[in-house]
Amino acid sequence: KRGRDNTGVTDRVVNQLLTFIDGAEATMSTTSSTGVSGGSKASSVSSTKSKAKSKEKGLIFILAATSRPDMIDGALLRPGRIEKHIRIGLPTAADIVSILRIEVEPLVQVYNSKQRRGEESESESESVVRLEEYSNVFHDISLSAAKQYFTVADIGGIIKTAYINTVYKQLNIMNIHSTDTVSVGSNTDVELHPSEQHTPTPASVPTAVLFTPQELLYSYNHHSSASLSEKDIQFYNTIYNKFDPTLVDITTSSDTPDRTLQTTLA
Repeated sequence: KRGRDNTGVTDRVVNQLLTFIDGAEATMSTTSSTGVSGGSKASSVSSTKSKAKSKEKGLIFILAATSRPDMIDGALLRPGRIEKHIRIGLPTAADIVSILRIEVEPLVQVYNSKQRRGEESESESESVVRLEEYSNVFHDISLSAAKQYFTVADIGGIIKTAYINTVYKQLNIMNIHSTDTVSVGSNTDVELHPSEQHTPTPASVPTAVLFTPQELLYSYNHHSSASLSEKDIQFYNTIYNKFDPTLVDITTSSDTPDRTLQTTLA
Protein backbone atom coordinates (compact mmCIF):
# COMPACT_ATOMS: atom_id res chain seq x y z
CA LYS A 1 0.00 0.00 0.00
CA ARG A 2 1.11 3.53 -0.71
CA GLY A 3 1.82 5.83 2.20
CA ARG A 4 3.19 3.08 4.45
CA ASP A 5 6.79 4.30 4.51
CA ASN A 6 8.65 7.57 4.79
CA THR A 7 10.97 7.03 1.84
CA GLY A 8 8.35 7.00 -0.90
CA VAL A 9 9.78 3.83 -2.45
CA THR A 10 6.53 1.91 -2.08
CA ASP A 11 4.58 4.77 -3.68
CA ARG A 12 6.88 4.84 -6.71
CA VAL A 13 6.74 1.07 -7.17
CA VAL A 14 2.93 0.97 -6.97
CA ASN A 15 2.60 3.94 -9.34
CA GLN A 16 4.91 2.31 -11.87
CA LEU A 17 2.95 -0.94 -11.62
CA LEU A 18 -0.34 0.88 -12.15
CA THR A 19 1.12 2.65 -15.18
CA PHE A 20 2.29 -0.66 -16.60
CA ILE A 21 -1.07 -2.37 -16.05
CA ASP A 22 -3.08 0.50 -17.50
CA GLY A 23 -0.75 0.76 -20.50
CA ALA A 24 -0.55 -2.98 -21.18
CA GLU A 25 -3.35 -2.86 -23.74
CA ALA A 26 -1.61 -0.10 -25.68
CA THR A 27 1.54 -2.22 -25.95
CA MET A 28 -0.28 -5.09 -27.63
CA SER A 29 1.12 -5.88 -31.05
CA THR A 30 -1.64 -5.32 -33.58
CA THR A 31 0.48 -4.65 -36.67
CA SER A 32 -0.39 -6.66 -39.72
CA SER A 33 2.00 -8.02 -42.32
CA THR A 34 3.03 -5.85 -45.25
CA GLY A 35 3.58 -6.57 -48.94
CA VAL A 36 0.14 -8.06 -49.63
CA SER A 37 -0.75 -7.73 -53.32
CA GLY A 38 -4.25 -6.50 -54.01
CA GLY A 39 -6.82 -8.89 -55.40
CA SER A 40 -4.91 -11.97 -54.42
CA LYS A 41 -7.04 -14.47 -52.52
CA ALA A 42 -4.01 -16.31 -51.17
CA SER A 43 -2.50 -13.09 -49.94
CA SER A 44 -5.76 -12.13 -48.27
CA VAL A 45 -5.87 -15.41 -46.39
CA SER A 46 -2.23 -14.98 -45.37
CA SER A 47 -2.96 -11.48 -44.11
CA THR A 48 -5.92 -12.71 -42.07
CA LYS A 49 -3.83 -15.44 -40.47
CA SER A 50 -1.07 -12.97 -39.72
CA LYS A 51 -3.49 -10.61 -38.00
CA ALA A 52 -4.94 -13.49 -35.98
CA LYS A 53 -1.45 -14.50 -34.86
CA SER A 54 -0.69 -10.89 -33.96
CA LYS A 55 -3.80 -10.70 -31.80
CA GLU A 56 -2.95 -14.01 -30.12
CA LYS A 57 0.56 -12.80 -29.33
CA GLY A 58 -0.86 -9.55 -27.97
CA LEU A 59 -2.84 -11.16 -25.14
CA ILE A 60 -1.40 -10.24 -21.76
CA PHE A 61 -2.37 -11.93 -18.50
CA ILE A 62 -1.18 -10.52 -15.20
CA LEU A 63 -1.05 -12.96 -12.30
CA ALA A 64 -0.14 -12.14 -8.72
CA ALA A 65 -0.07 -14.14 -5.50
CA THR A 66 0.02 -13.03 -1.88
CA SER A 67 -0.61 -14.28 1.63
CA ARG A 68 -1.44 -10.76 2.83
CA PRO A 69 -4.20 -9.28 0.63
CA ASP A 70 -4.83 -6.64 3.29
CA MET A 71 -1.48 -5.04 2.44
CA ILE A 72 -2.23 -4.59 -1.28
CA ASP A 73 -3.05 -1.10 -2.50
CA GLY A 74 -6.75 -0.88 -3.31
CA ALA A 75 -6.03 0.73 -6.69
CA LEU A 76 -4.45 -2.52 -7.88
CA LEU A 77 -7.64 -4.47 -7.20
CA ARG A 78 -10.04 -2.26 -9.14
CA PRO A 79 -11.87 -3.50 -12.26
CA GLY A 80 -9.64 -3.59 -15.32
CA ARG A 81 -6.57 -4.33 -13.25
CA ILE A 82 -6.18 -7.31 -10.92
CA GLU A 83 -9.91 -7.73 -10.55
CA LYS A 84 -10.53 -11.49 -10.35
CA HIS A 85 -9.62 -12.92 -6.96
CA ILE A 86 -9.32 -16.62 -6.15
CA ARG A 87 -8.87 -17.99 -2.65
CA ILE A 88 -6.78 -21.17 -2.43
CA GLY A 89 -6.77 -23.22 0.74
CA LEU A 90 -4.14 -25.52 2.14
CA PRO A 91 -3.92 -28.93 0.45
CA THR A 92 -6.39 -31.57 1.54
CA ALA A 93 -5.44 -35.21 2.08
CA ALA A 94 -6.28 -36.00 -1.55
CA ASP A 95 -4.22 -33.01 -2.70
CA ILE A 96 -1.23 -34.17 -0.66
CA VAL A 97 -1.34 -37.62 -2.26
CA SER A 98 -1.34 -35.98 -5.69
CA ILE A 99 1.56 -33.70 -4.76
CA LEU A 100 3.61 -36.60 -3.42
CA ARG A 101 2.98 -38.63 -6.57
CA ILE A 102 3.93 -35.72 -8.83
CA GLU A 103 7.14 -35.07 -6.89
CA VAL A 104 8.26 -38.68 -6.45
CA GLU A 105 7.40 -39.99 -9.93
CA PRO A 106 10.27 -38.19 -11.73
CA LEU A 107 12.73 -39.49 -9.12
CA VAL A 108 11.52 -43.03 -9.70
CA GLN A 109 11.80 -42.64 -13.47
CA VAL A 110 15.36 -41.29 -13.27
CA TYR A 111 16.35 -44.04 -10.85
CA ASN A 112 14.95 -46.79 -13.07
CA SER A 113 16.56 -45.26 -16.16
CA LYS A 114 20.01 -45.15 -14.56
CA GLN A 115 19.59 -48.61 -13.10
CA ARG A 116 18.81 -50.03 -16.54
CA ARG A 117 21.88 -48.38 -18.06
CA GLY A 118 24.11 -49.69 -15.28
CA GLU A 119 22.54 -53.14 -15.10
CA GLU A 120 24.82 -55.88 -16.33
CA SER A 121 22.45 -58.79 -15.82
CA GLU A 122 19.38 -59.38 -17.89
CA SER A 123 17.07 -59.51 -14.86
CA GLU A 124 16.27 -55.79 -15.00
CA SER A 125 12.75 -56.26 -13.65
CA GLU A 126 14.19 -57.10 -10.22
CA SER A 127 15.76 -53.64 -9.81
CA VAL A 128 12.85 -51.61 -11.20
CA VAL A 129 11.03 -49.51 -8.62
CA ARG A 130 7.33 -48.86 -9.17
CA LEU A 131 5.49 -45.80 -7.96
CA GLU A 132 2.69 -48.00 -6.62
CA GLU A 133 5.08 -49.22 -3.92
CA TYR A 134 4.76 -45.80 -2.28
CA SER A 135 0.95 -45.68 -2.31
CA ASN A 136 0.42 -46.79 1.29
CA VAL A 137 3.02 -44.34 2.59
CA PHE A 138 1.49 -41.53 0.54
CA HIS A 139 -1.88 -42.32 2.09
CA ASP A 140 -0.52 -42.41 5.66
CA ILE A 141 1.40 -39.14 5.26
CA SER A 142 -1.55 -37.35 3.66
CA LEU A 143 -3.99 -38.15 6.46
CA SER A 144 -1.59 -36.94 9.12
CA ALA A 145 -0.19 -33.91 7.27
CA ALA A 146 -3.64 -32.57 6.35
CA LYS A 147 -4.58 -32.37 10.03
CA GLN A 148 -1.34 -30.57 10.92
CA TYR A 149 -1.78 -27.75 8.39
CA PHE A 150 1.09 -28.74 6.09
CA THR A 151 1.63 -26.39 3.17
CA VAL A 152 2.78 -27.43 -0.30
CA ALA A 153 6.29 -26.25 0.57
CA ASP A 154 6.26 -28.38 3.73
CA ILE A 155 5.31 -31.43 1.68
CA GLY A 156 8.12 -30.74 -0.76
CA GLY A 157 10.48 -30.52 2.20
CA ILE A 158 9.56 -34.07 3.23
CA ILE A 159 10.73 -35.41 -0.12
CA LYS A 160 13.90 -33.30 -0.23
CA THR A 161 14.87 -34.35 3.28
CA ALA A 162 14.32 -38.03 2.49
CA TYR A 163 16.43 -37.73 -0.65
CA ILE A 164 19.29 -35.90 1.12
CA ASN A 165 19.31 -38.43 3.96
CA THR A 166 19.54 -41.26 1.43
CA VAL A 167 22.42 -39.55 -0.39
CA TYR A 168 24.33 -39.12 2.87
CA LYS A 169 23.69 -42.73 3.75
CA GLN A 170 25.12 -43.89 0.42
CA LEU A 171 28.15 -41.63 0.82
CA ASN A 172 28.82 -42.97 4.30
CA ILE A 173 28.69 -46.53 3.00
CA MET A 174 31.12 -45.67 0.21
CA ASN A 175 33.48 -43.91 2.63
CA ILE A 176 33.54 -46.93 4.92
CA HIS A 177 34.45 -49.25 2.05
CA SER A 178 37.06 -46.88 0.59
CA THR A 179 38.97 -46.00 3.79
CA ASP A 180 42.72 -46.64 3.63
CA THR A 181 43.49 -46.50 7.35
CA VAL A 182 42.24 -48.14 10.50
CA SER A 183 42.22 -46.25 13.80
CA VAL A 184 43.83 -48.28 16.60
CA GLY A 185 44.11 -45.56 19.22
CA SER A 186 43.30 -41.99 20.04
CA ASN A 187 46.13 -40.55 17.91
CA THR A 188 47.39 -43.51 15.90
CA ASP A 189 46.33 -44.69 12.46
CA VAL A 190 47.72 -47.80 10.79
CA GLU A 191 47.98 -47.70 7.03
CA LEU A 192 46.62 -50.80 5.37
CA HIS A 193 48.50 -52.78 2.80
CA PRO A 194 47.13 -52.24 -0.74
CA SER A 195 45.86 -55.81 -0.75
CA GLU A 196 43.84 -55.07 2.40
CA GLN A 197 42.30 -51.80 1.25
CA HIS A 198 38.60 -51.89 0.41
CA THR A 199 38.28 -49.66 -2.64
CA PRO A 200 34.77 -49.50 -4.06
CA THR A 201 34.27 -51.56 -7.17
CA PRO A 202 32.08 -50.33 -10.05
CA ALA A 203 29.39 -52.71 -8.90
CA SER A 204 29.41 -51.24 -5.37
CA VAL A 205 29.14 -47.61 -6.47
CA PRO A 206 25.44 -46.72 -6.86
CA THR A 207 24.45 -45.38 -10.27
CA ALA A 208 21.35 -43.68 -8.83
CA VAL A 209 19.89 -42.81 -5.45
CA LEU A 210 16.26 -43.19 -4.41
CA PHE A 211 14.70 -43.35 -0.98
CA THR A 212 12.49 -46.26 -0.03
CA PRO A 213 8.88 -45.80 1.16
CA GLN A 214 10.07 -46.48 4.70
CA GLU A 215 12.74 -43.76 4.43
CA LEU A 216 10.14 -41.30 3.15
CA LEU A 217 7.89 -42.08 6.10
CA TYR A 218 10.83 -41.72 8.48
CA SER A 219 11.61 -38.31 6.99
CA TYR A 220 8.04 -37.21 7.66
CA ASN A 221 7.90 -38.56 11.20
CA HIS A 222 11.31 -37.36 12.40
CA HIS A 223 12.50 -34.49 10.20
CA SER A 224 9.37 -32.63 9.09
CA SER A 225 6.96 -30.23 10.71
CA ALA A 226 4.34 -27.72 9.64
CA SER A 227 5.60 -24.19 9.11
CA LEU A 228 2.31 -22.69 10.31
CA SER A 229 0.92 -22.98 13.81
CA GLU A 230 -2.73 -22.90 14.80
CA LYS A 231 -2.19 -19.31 15.94
CA ASP A 232 -0.97 -18.45 12.44
CA ILE A 233 -4.07 -20.09 10.98
CA GLN A 234 -6.35 -17.89 13.07
CA PHE A 235 -4.36 -14.78 12.18
CA TYR A 236 -4.56 -15.36 8.44
CA ASN A 237 -8.20 -16.41 8.47
CA THR A 238 -9.07 -13.18 10.31
CA ILE A 239 -7.52 -11.29 7.39
CA TYR A 240 -9.10 -13.41 4.65
CA ASN A 241 -12.58 -13.28 6.12
CA LYS A 242 -12.63 -9.57 5.33
CA PHE A 243 -12.15 -10.43 1.65
CA ASP A 244 -14.81 -13.14 1.49
CA PRO A 245 -17.28 -11.08 -0.58
CA THR A 246 -14.69 -10.68 -3.36
CA LEU A 247 -12.93 -14.03 -3.14
CA VAL A 248 -13.99 -17.34 -4.66
CA ASP A 249 -13.09 -20.09 -2.20
CA ILE A 250 -11.94 -23.18 -4.13
CA THR A 251 -11.12 -25.22 -1.03
CA THR A 252 -12.72 -28.63 -1.50
CA SER A 253 -11.98 -30.16 1.87
CA SER A 254 -14.98 -31.39 3.83
CA ASP A 255 -13.16 -33.59 6.33
CA THR A 256 -10.65 -31.04 7.63
CA PRO A 257 -11.07 -27.68 9.40
CA ASP A 258 -10.89 -24.31 7.65
CA ARG A 259 -7.25 -24.01 6.62
CA THR A 260 -7.48 -21.36 3.90
CA LEU A 261 -4.20 -19.46 4.01
CA GLN A 262 -3.21 -18.45 0.50
CA THR A 263 -4.83 -15.98 -1.83
CA THR A 264 -4.03 -15.86 -5.51
CA LEU A 265 -4.99 -12.72 -7.35
CA ALA A 266 -5.42 -13.18 -11.06
